[in-house]
Amino acid sequence: MDYKIEDNFLDKDTFKFIEDQLMGTQFPWYFQPGVVEEGDDGLWTYLAHQFFAENRQQSNYMQVLQPFIDMLKPRALIRVKANCYPRSETSHQHNFHIDCDYTHNLALLSINTCNGFTVLEDGTKIESKRNRLLLIDGSTKHASTTCTDAQIRVNVGVNFF
Repeated sequence: MDYKIEDNFLDKDTFKFIEDQLMGTQFPWYFQPGVVEEGDDGLWTYLAHQFFAENRQQSNYMQVLQPFIDMLKPRALIRVKANCYPRSETSHQHNFHIDCDYTHNLALLSINTCNGFTVLEDGTKIESKRNRLLLIDGSTKHASTTCTDAQIRVNVGVNFF
């Protein structure tokens, strides 16, 4: 399975600005009743913030991520979303899913370091490491996990062409 990992993807100042916003107490997170639609038992919830979807900006916070998005050099955005998974007593892997069922790029930026990870359909585990970028084909099945060693696990997903 093809994927690319780049540590320290953003320069320190740019990343720190994004981190301070998303990890801050004033950032608006929105409750999501399930992590994935298909096969989700509803017991595993999370928080999310949609920045861009349905061909338009969905959030006034879009400018916070603009330097990150610019580094990806997208021809077109499909979706930009931040995910916040609360700590759990034991690690839990959510169901596998695809973001969109057509070939495109998915960039996942980890905002904090924790023992949560992203699992690819071949079993590859990509650790959540602060300022780590994972780039995969967005039509690849992948799964998120909770963490047990931090209050939350936060990442930003950008689906783009």
